[in-house]
Amino acid sequence: MLSGHWTGVREAQESIKAMGTAFSEPVLEGALKRLAEPIKDEIVQRLEQHRVTGLTAEDIAVVVSKEGRESGAAAVIIGARRGKGGRAFILRFLEYGTFRQPARPVVRPAWDAAEPGYPERALAELRKAYERGVKRFSRRAA
Repeated sequence: MLSGHWTGVREAQESIKAMGTAFSEPVLEGALKRLAEPIKDEIVQRLEQHRVTGLTAEDIAVVVSKEGRESGAAAVIIGARRGKGGRAFILRFLEYGTFRQPARPVVRPAWDAAEPGYPERALAELRKAYERGVKRFSRRAA
């Protein structure tokens, strides 16, 4: 799992949450999903070089974290889908290797490529989502 800490995000999250969950959940989660899409696309592109069937690349998704939502935090997870028919286990072998096969990471290099400038892009995306949300909810109130 990759994580990071940036200043200013907590304050933005608190000000959006002060407007109520009917506003904050779609705004925060939508912004975080849009922000995660380029990272997901980079992972899929890096998986192409390991392509045999292409099915592992199809399993990469961006989802809202249920645990994060329950705890009141906004979080998205970028990675392989789990469950019936999912091939998340293959991505683990590619990323970390096995005793017979060397690691051929795809997730970490995708994150490393996206990390420079990420805080600025995150705040800009939150600002745009906030402004769109305010316009949408102000029209409803009028």
